[in-house]
Amino acid sequence: LFFVALLSQFLTPDMSLLAKVVIVLTAMITDGAWYVLVAVSLTHSRVLPWLQARAHWIHRIIGVMLLMLALRVVIGFP
Repeated sequence: LFFVALLSQFLTPDMSLLAKVVIVLTAMITDGAWYVLVAVSLTHSRVLPWLQARAHWIHRIIGVMLLMLALRVVIGFP
């Protein structure tokens, strides 16, 4: 859905099918490469033990952030 909204401004009805395919494939490859880079980086042999050792604190921080977001939604702040 995100890519439909994003790419709709670049795709026009008069474009060739090849041009549309190139634009869509470029977005897909870029997005896929980003997720692979993040996954490989976070599971690196030096990074993963560091994250695992601090997982308890990471979970707490993310939990507090999510609670703050929920409170903001419930209260209705912009």
